[in-house]
Amino acid sequence: MDRGIADRGEDRDALARLGNICYDTAASPLIYGSAVWPDALRACGTGRVLFGSDYPWNLYPQTEVAPALARFVAEARAGGADPGVMGRNAASLLRL
Repeated sequence: MDRGIADRGEDRDALARLGNICYDTAASPLIYGSAVWPDALRACGTGRVLFGSDYPWNLYPQTEVAPALARFVAEARAGGADPGVMGRNAASLLRL
């Protein structure tokens, strides 16, 4: 997920035309921090975002000794990730 997408109108228009593209959230805390959620979900649409964690990779090496999946899930939900993002979108994509 690219925080910059939310700031570039032409990119948002391109995203709207590319309806078969999905985005995963793996490593987003390392790259963007938790503030990326609202902007990225608004820019991409919640129906095109798939929760990915890269677990057991430690996404918070500055503050956590061990992987903190619960923290990542909590940040995702607080940032607007709905049940689709958290699993339904992937299930639909994989036709499960």
